[in-house]
Amino acid sequence: MDERLGVLALEYLDLPAKARPGSTLPVRFKLTDPRTHSPRTGLGDVRLLHYRAPGLDRTEVAAKEVGGGVYEAKARLGPAGAYYLYVSAPSLKVPYAELPFRSVLATAPVGEGGRP
Repeated sequence: MDERLGVLALEYLDLPAKARPGSTLPVRFKLTDPRTHSPRTGLGDVRLLHYRAPGLDRTEVAAKEVGGGVYEAKARLGPAGAYYLYVSAPSLKVPYAELPFRSVLATAPVGEGGRP
């Protein structure tokens, strides 16, 4: 057994690379056991942390299980900028820094305040 695997694996599902500033982004992800690849279900304390670089607008929200080890949380983006998303599971002693993060760029489309 590889001890470096940890107790939880994270896969982000259908997360766009870009979103509109001021929008609410549904963040879906799957949590699995890294050894058996079985879905981790029934975790009632999964959290999503998101913030705008360089650490502004820090927000933490609860994620809700939607089935089969898939969880969803809503990230409300503010002004344009790069946003970083992190997941934690305190009941499993998995802090934000232990799982992979993702970034989303909040940018206005061309013609709506974006660059031509």
